[in-house]
Amino acid sequence: MLTLRQAFTEAVKVRKIRNKTSENYFRKLKCYAGPLLDLPLEQLTREVLESQVFSIVARLQSAGSKKTKDGYGTAQLVLAAISVIYRTVGEELGLPHEPGICPNGAASLSFNLQKN
Repeated sequence: MLTLRQAFTEAVKVRKIRNKTSENYFRKLKCYAGPLLDLPLEQLTREVLESQVFSIVARLQSAGSKKTKDGYGTAQLVLAAISVIYRTVGEELGLPHEPGICPNGAASLSFNLQKN
């Protein structure tokens, strides 16, 4: 099974994303979702993503960054990127639909977390 890191590389090829853009995306993933990069896609469950969101939010809130405000926007950006990667590669590999990540799972997950 592909890891998120390998799936990212494949998704960049399939979607024909420019090199500079893909480097920017990967830098964000590495910074905010580093622990997830070496997980197989099948292990990216809603619970794993939810935990990562809380980690991102806590990290950014404790840093007191004015640029990111509460951290939920950054968390949603990371979840959206993971969602696109999963959908792009998952469709080709015939992976099952994962409600925590596809197709609008990232947006609904971060919205639900923000409301709690």
